Amino acid sequence: MRPKLRAENGREFTCFPAAILVVVVNDLDEVLLFSKDECKWVVISGGVEDNETILGAALRELREEAGDSVKVLPIGVAHAHTFHYDNSTRHMISIYYVLRYKGGEVVPSDDMSGARYEWKAMKDLHEAELLIPAGQKWILERAVSFASTFEIQKADLEYVSRSGT
Repeated sequence: MRPKLRAENGREFTCFPAAILVVVVNDLDEVLLFSKDECKWVVISGGVEDNETILGAALRELREEAGDSVKVLPIGVAHAHTFHYDNSTRHMISIYYVLRYKGGEVVPSDDMSGARYEWKAMKDLHEAELLIPAGQKWILERAVSFASTFEIQKADLEYVSRSGT
């Protein structure tokens, strides 16, 4: 049985674990990917922590796995779905958050320590190479399309990953 939360008005909500997958897209519409294995690539990912917003989780994971100096512009959620994680966590929510890269040095750290990174164009990425998201290149293509069509007018929405927002 899943834990439940009760709102002030008495309504109950069932709790679900959530994962954040961060798709960082540069101005050339390439995606930031990491690899500890010569032929498998992953996006930045991790769990959404207690009392954390989706954006907060995306920025924290970016900071933890790509370093403190990376600057990004939050674009938004490109996709969400549930998946079977394991036998004790039968349903988990995955949220794909798109960030537009604005500069700063990528320094693999935390879970990505020792990994290499590359900016990859979709035409250069094969489904079999993707470990996270496993064989789902279409999600990355959607994220790139979302980032490339998004235009922002206000510069004050730009975040530095270490801002903690």
